[in-house]
Formats: sequence, structure tokens, C-alpha cells
Amino acid sequence: MIVLVLFLFAAACLGHLVWMVGVHNWWYGQALPRHSGTIVHLVHGVFILAGWALFWWLCGFDLLALFRWPPAMWWQPWLAGYVALC
Repeated sequence: MIVLVLFLFAAACLGHLVWMVGVHNWWYGQALPRHSGTIVHLVHGVFILAGWALFWWLCGFDLLALFRWPPAMWWQPWLAGYVALC
């Protein structure tokens, strides 16, 4: 069971990274002012690290707890949906 929990956590983190890289590339392809690229890099770097920290802070390594019904908190179905997308 611990292997499944760690695999799900790693897969969610990798999926979050892939989503953020895709969004970063979309922003990077836009016609923005010259020095806005630095801001785009920093914001997406913070979002990547914040997503990983948020997964761990809200659920620990046990992201399977998000999929238990009924949810204990209002945000659980939203985070479970995002983890499923990742």
C-alpha cells in the first residue's frame, strides 16, 4: 500500500509539473513585453513548488485520502479532480 501511495504522490507531482510547463510554454509564446519573460519564469517556478507543497501540506503523501467519500473538507473534490487530471 505504501508503494501505491508514494507512486500516486510522485505521479501527481510529475503531472503538475507537466501542466505547469505547458502553461509556461503558452505564456512564453505570447507577444509580451521584453522583460516579462523573467516574471513568467519566476511565477511558474513558484506555482510548481507551491503545488507540490500544497499536495503534501493538505494530504501528506497519502493522496488516496482525497478520493474517500464523503469528503471531510469542501476542497477535497476539487483537489481530487486536479490530481486525477495530473
